[in-house]
Amino acid sequence: MKTQPSTGFVSCPRPKPSSELLPEYVGYYLRSPVFRQAVSAMSTMSTRASLNNEMIGRLEISFPPREVQVRISEILKSFDDRITLLRETNATLEAIAQALFKSWFVDFDPVRAKAEGRARQDGERSGQTRRCRRHPTCPGLERRQEPKRKASRKALYREV
Repeated sequence: MKTQPSTGFVSCPRPKPSSELLPEYVGYYLRSPVFRQAVSAMSTMSTRASLNNEMIGRLEISFPPREVQVRISEILKSFDDRITLLRETNATLEAIAQALFKSWFVDFDPVRAKAEGRARQDGERSGQTRRCRRHPTCPGLERRQEPKRKASRKALYREV
């Protein structure tokens, strides 16, 4: 492994062009727990952990054949892409949830809509009509909702 000139703060080791190491594989290897443990065991502790060029030169990277490195890198890259996509989806869902919460519990949009008699988002007016229960897609089968009737106590219990 060839070490690029250092600015005094950061050293950037890179695989030589003729090396059998695939840069993507090296990137994943450098983030692995095994490598991190080896680095922390080697680092000097003053106020912050650090490595000098000599220590970096002694670090060893174990690696499989290039074809296996390619497969490992492709698999880990697909996982990284999937994680990124799921994080973006999670952020979108979180934004939707926050917007709904604000609409319902801060701005009271459903309560105001009902009080003003505005149409709901599905096109029906709140509490006035509903579609046929057996055929919810039937056009023109809307009917008035019948109020629920409460049975009196006498109707529920037979006198003995």
